[in-house]
Amino acid sequence: MKSLIIRYGVFAILALMCIGLFFLLRTLSIRQKSPVQLFVTGPRTARAYLTPAPDMLRPMTGDTLHILQTAAGDMAFVIDCLAEEPGELALTLRPLDTPDLRQTLGGHTHTSGYVYTGRTPLMRLVLEKVKR
Repeated sequence: MKSLIIRYGVFAILALMCIGLFFLLRTLSIRQKSPVQLFVTGPRTARAYLTPAPDMLRPMTGDTLHILQTAAGDMAFVIDCLAEEPGELALTLRPLDTPDLRQTLGGHTHTSGYVYTGRTPLMRLVLEKVKR
């Protein structure tokens, strides 16, 4: 028995580690985010320019958009109007819970942030790196 463990133990451990690594790569994913430029156009209106990811679901009028990591923290908006421009989406927004956007941003009329646009499986990322 001891000779079997010495002879095949390392290979068995390596095989188990490979199976575990494969399982982790198949189950875990990373959230993708896209940059957003937000311009305040009035006390309760704003214009945002979003660079969409290739496989991102397109937002629609009436959807809620959460912009993260802005100068005022995370902000939620309702999309009033949507226009597609070359390489970007132009969105007219109104805030959900902020009475005055300029006050929230400390008197500024421009800020930038991020929007989560989807998830990428780790397996796809690893395979893309290996193919290069």
